[in-house]
Amino acid sequence: FVASLLYPARALVEMEPGGVPGGWTIAWQIVVSILLEDFGFYWCHRLLHQDFLYGYVHKQHHQFHANVPIAAEYFHPVEDVLNILPTLLGPILLRMHLGTLALWVMIRISEIVDAHSGYSLPFSPWDLLLRIQGGADRHEYHHSHNKGCYGSFTKFWDWVAGTDVEYNEWRAKRLAEKMQGGGKKTD
Repeated sequence: FVASLLYPARALVEMEPGGVPGGWTIAWQIVVSILLEDFGFYWCHRLLHQDFLYGYVHKQHHQFHANVPIAAEYFHPVEDVLNILPTLLGPILLRMHLGTLALWVMIRISEIVDAHSGYSLPFSPWDLLLRIQGGADRHEYHHSHNKGCYGSFTKFWDWVAGTDVEYNEWRAKRLAEKMQGGGKKTD
C-alpha cells in the first residue's frame, strides 16, 4: 500500500550515470542498505513497543503470538510507513540503480519472511549468519514474549541497547535443558 503511494518518489532512486552498476557497487550498496535499514528498523520497532503506540498501531502485528509468514506483512498502515522508511533509506541516499533496488527488496522480503517463518531452517541464509543476525528464533521469542529482540538484519542494536538480555537468558536455559536431555519447552 505505502509503496504504491511512494511510487512518485521513484525519481529519487534513478539509474546511475553509465548504466548498470558493477558487482562491487551492487555489493557495497546492499551492505550499506542493510546497515541503514537495521539501524532505522530497530529504533522504529522499539518505538512501536512504547505504550503510546503499541495498543493503537503495533498490537495488530502481535496478534500472531507464534510466527507465520503472513504475519510479516500484517500490520497497521502507520506501521507500514515506519517499516518502509528504513528499507528505503539506503536506496534513496545512494540513488540506487533500479536493478539493485529490486535485488535489495528481494533480500529484505526474504529476511522478513524468514524471521516470521516460525522455523530456524538449517538451509536459511539468515540462520547461517546466526552470529550476526540471530535467526528466526529471536523473532519467535519477540512474538511469544512480546519484548526485546527488535532488530532485523543484525542483533547489534539489541546488544548495544541491552534489549536482548532476557532472550539470551531464555535461550541459554533452553539449551541447558536440551543438553541435560530434558528437552521440555519453557516459556
